[in-house]
Parts: sequence; structure tokens; C-alpha cells
Amino acid sequence: MKVKIKPILQIVGHEELVVIPISIYGKYVLGLNFYEDVDGGRLARLVLVMDKYGEITGISVIEGDKGVVSAFGVKETFLELSKAIKIERKLETSRLPFFVNIKKKMNQKQKIEE
Repeated sequence: MKVKIKPILQIVGHEELVVIPISIYGKYVLGLNFYEDVDGGRLARLVLVMDKYGEITGISVIEGDKGVVSAFGVKETFLELSKAIKIERKLETSRLPFFVNIKKKMNQKQKIEE
């Protein structure tokens, strides 16, 4: 999958979400996120996160400023993911949410220990 990030990102909101990292390339993390604000239940989407300090090493709850970037090959990426895990409903769009200025809230290990 290829992503086109513009030099100046327009921030469209602030969001808290759970990210399941799929791939890490330098300071960028491609992650899987499920959200339920849609008719019919849970929907899977790909998200891109700028992780400057390498904080995302596993399933993490983060919050940050959200922008939108263009992506190519989203459908093919979901086909590869579907070979490993079952994804019933997915959002196959060329516009991915891109999170910057993130703050990590907790990861899966912290949640289990509590």
C-alpha cells in the first residue's frame, strides 16, 4: 500500500481510538481500528499514525489530532489481512485517517494488569 501525505496536514478533529498495529515504517504505524458508529454494527478501517517516539508496540489506546491522507492499495491490503483474520465489514476507501500529536493512554498489558 502507498500513502500520499501532503506537506501541510489539515486537522479535521481530535479522536481517541484503539489501534492494532499491522506495519511499522520508520515513525509511521499502519493500524487496524474498529468503530461502531455505523448502522449494522462494527466496521473495520485502516488508520495511519505518526509515532515519533516508538510508543506503539502492541494494541494501544491513543488520542491525537486527526487529518486525512490519500492511500492506494487499500483493497489489496484488506485482502491480505482477511487471510489471517476474519473481517466481516470493512471500510475500503482511498482516504485514511492520519493521527498526529498522539498521546498514548494505555496498552493491552496495562489493561490486563489492572
